[in-house]
Amino acid sequence: MTFRLLLFVLLSVTLLLADDETVLKQRVETRATTVDALRTGCLAREDADGQLRAIGSLDAHQNQTVQEENRDRQAIFEIIAKRTRLSPDDVAKKFGERAQKQKLNCTVPSLAAYPCELKPMPAADVARLLQYLKQGMNYASQKRADLALAEFDQVVKIDPNFLGAEMNIGSAYLVQKKYSDAEMAFVKELKLIGCLKQMNDDQLSKFAYMDEAGPQPLGQKEKAQSGILRNHLSRAEADVHYNFACLHAKQNQNEGAFAELQKALADGFIDKKSLLTDPDLRSIRSTEKFRTLVEQYSPVEKK
Repeated sequence: MTFRLLLFVLLSVTLLLADDETVLKQRVETRATTVDALRTGCLAREDADGQLRAIGSLDAHQNQTVQEENRDRQAIFEIIAKRTRLSPDDVAKKFGERAQKQKLNCTVPSLAAYPCELKPMPAADVARLLQYLKQGMNYASQKRADLALAEFDQVVKIDPNFLGAEMNIGSAYLVQKKYSDAEMAFVKELKLIGCLKQMNDDQLSKFAYMDEAGPQPLGQKEKAQSGILRNHLSRAEADVHYNFACLHAKQNQNEGAFAELQKALADGFIDKKSLLTDPDLRSIRSTEKFRTLVEQYSPVEKK
């Protein structure tokens, strides 16, 4: 029995809900998925007094969720108390006792168990992360780097280990010609990729919550997500090296640009259009070395 169902088992002893009580029920039901994610993610637990208690480091949005949940629970306890001969404290206690009987597979992993001491994040804020990511990409497509950076920074605050976030940040800095900041972000992205590559499938699955694996046999979803993320890592590494090549080329550091471009192509960078049209590579594109290097990995049709 899920926590959400348990809460409404208690509500079932009441009479028909009034309008304001219906709104209360809807709020709790809407919030249930986020609350469950906090609990299963070992960020919050049920206490004996029927309240939700933080046991991990919560961001402002998660803290607000806990506060709003507890406020609505207290209102529900008082409604039930009015319709029974129990006090609100007794109702809360009974709810707490039932909630604590649910056995959750919730153990906080040791940071040392993961390469580079990476900490997997619960997926409670996926909707917010996607909102910031999509808006950031929208601003980036409009060359509004400052606004894109503000959105990408929010992505990193939600999940510091989100694949591609630092690369997007570096690319925005590149547009602003803040080369040292761009380089720092690209280095962070390469470090993250290297750490993720060291993980076994079980560990990697904890970072693959965004990967859509489609319908899977029971117990196979995490393995499938892990495989998808592992396949993404090589492509992600190639993309970062390509951006490093752009960074060097924009500063007329041609040897560095060629070295990074070769790494990108060797890792499977396949975006021909970018290779042939990206203005960031203008300083090296007309050279024989560039043409030879590109044709070595991916023959380009001559115009």
